[in-house]
Amino acid sequence: MVIIIVLFFVSYVPLRWSAARPLRRHIGPGFVISCLVPYALGLFIHNGPIFLVSVLILFVATTRDRLDAICRFVMLALLLPQVLWFIHLGSLYIVTLNTLHVLGIGLLISYLIRPDRKSVPLRGMTIEDAFVAVMVLILWIGAGRFPSFTIFLRNGVAAGLMMLLPYIALRRGLRTSEEFMRVVACFALASVIVATFAVYETLHGWALFDTFQMIGNPDAISSSVYRRGGVLRAPSTMGSALMVGMVMLIGLTATLYSRRYVRSGWMIYGWGCALFLGMLMAQSRGNMALLPVAALIYFIQRRKYGFVAAIVAGAPIAFGVLLEAASVSPRIAGFLQIGVNSGGSSDVYDYRQLLFKRGMEEGAMHRWTGQGINDVIADLADITQGQHIVDLVNTYLTFYLTSGLLGMVPFFLLFAGIFWKLGTVRIGRLGNPVLAAMRGFALTALVVVAVQLTFVSFIDRTPWCLVIALVAGRMIGLERARLMKSKNVGGVATEAASSTESLPVRGRDAITASPA
Repeated sequence: MVIIIVLFFVSYVPLRWSAARPLRRHIGPGFVISCLVPYALGLFIHNGPIFLVSVLILFVATTRDRLDAICRFVMLALLLPQVLWFIHLGSLYIVTLNTLHVLGIGLLISYLIRPDRKSVPLRGMTIEDAFVAVMVLILWIGAGRFPSFTIFLRNGVAAGLMMLLPYIALRRGLRTSEEFMRVVACFALASVIVATFAVYETLHGWALFDTFQMIGNPDAISSSVYRRGGVLRAPSTMGSALMVGMVMLIGLTATLYSRRYVRSGWMIYGWGCALFLGMLMAQSRGNMALLPVAALIYFIQRRKYGFVAAIVAGAPIAFGVLLEAASVSPRIAGFLQIGVNSGGSSDVYDYRQLLFKRGMEEGAMHRWTGQGINDVIADLADITQGQHIVDLVNTYLTFYLTSGLLGMVPFFLLFAGIFWKLGTVRIGRLGNPVLAAMRGFALTALVVVAVQLTFVSFIDRTPWCLVIALVAGRMIGLERARLMKSKNVGGVATEAASSTESLPVRGRDAITASPA
């Protein structure tokens, strides 16, 4: 506990000092209390219900308004480990709650206790709404094919808690692009704290939050056993190192696009270096390979085509240098798992190939509607991995096996439509840099999550990160339409002023914003 507290403040103090004033209002004593008290309860009491109830009470009690609650929701979702609570009514199992579910419930309660009548939510149905509806149906129906009415309802509640709860909470709460970008800055800040934990874990070979993983789930395997090249792959507050790698990359992107919320340029570099180190500690090669893609999107967004050309030319050279370094350094080869035949990563790669091959064979037998997840696991029992389970570490394949073409065709059409919308929407002529930054972040986050879904299950922070990108996409379309309508009737100046009134400027207290 002492080490966790020390590491928290080692990162928190410089982060608070480097944050601009509007960002600092979201990371005051209430934020510290709502983070550290659950840490202490989880470590010393080791009780899932007490941990989650304390999270809910502290969240509702310490948030000040709607935007503060949303920012707190995003930060605690990264900083608090996932703890499970299996709720029963006598012998009847009801549902499983985890930390993310409780934070979402707390956010909705905060809306009710502290209503904001000064602003109006963005209204209208979008392609993102349809995509979330399709995903909820795939998760709901895929969990089981009507084994009983009770189980069917329970599966629906589980799917709703996973996707609908955070989506509706953020969809209802966020109302302008400036508000969203402040939330993005909070995501970046919390990611730096996670990176601090990750660096310590890898350097000392000790997963700090293992105890939390065991609360309510005594069969969980210690994260300290997951190593590559003899080095611990830091899980930090996440369920796995892959989640840490994804969050570090999205956090790095968030830092770039929300740079107005950091007081000076060199402080931005400090945040970025910490996040890059966190990504290295996770040893997630897929996310590291996406770094040039994220950089390309960023520089294209800013029309820095010289940097774009340098990345396109330099990325293959850098890859060649890494291969050459791996050929002469066993340590680098072990870290990258290049030319190493000592199990571990190579076994995982072989398992993923086998899973895809067998999954497509099983999917061809139920290509139209798929089958329930329990039937899928039973049919794939011949390819259990090292932990003697069928690990469905490919979300797209899992969705295909459980929903068939009937689910996957609308899924991919809507997913492609969202990418098309974010890639082609015209924002530059509106003269709104906040909306442009929001588009860049949303597109990068969506690319990262889309790639991540090919080698992870749809668990932990993956659905939550997808929801953030989808909410951003929805807001971009609606706010652009609102600005265009205002421009057409001659009111563009008023609208632009209302959406950028709290834009930051460089200086000691970077932003002159009214509290949102």
